[in-house]
Amino acid sequence: MQIAIIGAGNVATILAQKCVAASHNIIQIINRNEEKGKILAKKVKAHSINNSLKALQQGADFYIIAVSDVAILEVVNNISIKKGILLHTAGSIDIHALQPSSKKYGVLYPLQSVHMTMQRISNIPLLVEGNTYEVEQAIYKFSTTLSSDVQLMNSGNRLKMHVAAVFVSNFTNHLYTLAQQYCKENKLDFSLLVPLIKETACRVELNKPLLMQTGPAIRNDQHTVEMHQQLLDKHPQLLRIYNIMTESIQKTHQS
Repeated sequence: MQIAIIGAGNVATILAQKCVAASHNIIQIINRNEEKGKILAKKVKAHSINNSLKALQQGADFYIIAVSDVAILEVVNNISIKKGILLHTAGSIDIHALQPSSKKYGVLYPLQSVHMTMQRISNIPLLVEGNTYEVEQAIYKFSTTLSSDVQLMNSGNRLKMHVAAVFVSNFTNHLYTLAQQYCKENKLDFSLLVPLIKETACRVELNKPLLMQTGPAIRNDQHTVEMHQQLLDKHPQLLRIYNIMTESIQKTHQS
């Protein structure tokens, strides 16, 4: 397949690398920051690199818009696809946002937190959608060359999955950040928590998270909870989060 990619950030980089690994050709990289675009183009041996949407070629089978969610509409308003299939990679943007730019369009959403510096690109679940049955099947077939875990999902359900992803990834990582800052302030070694983080994450592969819950909240260990609250008294943000999570755990396990 001939692929054109608009963007050169994290998602664009990972998808471009996966395309090359699957023997697809990257015929063009378009990125507003030309230097950043050149880095990706060199990495995936793209045929051409441009910094203007006006230079978009018309010879690709798939055009992948891999930019920030807020920039998608700007791209859509400045391109017109004659033959190929236009895709965006966002979890929260409706498929029909692409309608003004192409008769054939869809979504290829990688359900993973990716970064261009990743040394090992694991198998990433891809959620796909097309504006017609034929287009959707073409997107699905293409996506199976990039991942062994491809699922059809409409925009409504993809948005719901995006919310769930925020909880398990973005929010969880923020809690890691807060815990690391707390350890640093108290001269504690955060690395001691890494095995616990790994073990907790591994458990959900084989068990329901509901059944794996541990800690003072689920045990209704009020004495320990109060000691924790006293320790966090000088950290109002942490105390607020601690109380919300404790209450949520207790309510969840009372039902």
